Amino acid sequence: MILTGSGQEPEFVAFVGIDWADQKHAWALQSAGNSRIEQGCIDHSPEAVEAWAAGLICRFGDGLIAIALEQSRGALLFMLTKYAQFVLFPVHPTT
Repeated sequence: MILTGSGQEPEFVAFVGIDWADQKHAWALQSAGNSRIEQGCIDHSPEAVEAWAAGLICRFGDGLIAIALEQSRGALLFMLTKYAQFVLFPVHPTT
């Protein structure tokens, strides 16, 4: 889901930032109410993105996960739109 400014702010269980790249995407995650920041990389393949997303959903269940990603359109954004738990915040790379 891509948030469009509906007025009411959702309550998130986690916050993720993804730095898009051609071969690997760097990510950072912070759970709500936790100061620890986790980091890692996702290979740029549908299988790797699916496995990463499934891990988040397994970990956080039906809770909403805010994902800011450095891509205003493209394959990664498209792959993540199918997950109801993800609220996507596309960020233009020059921002």
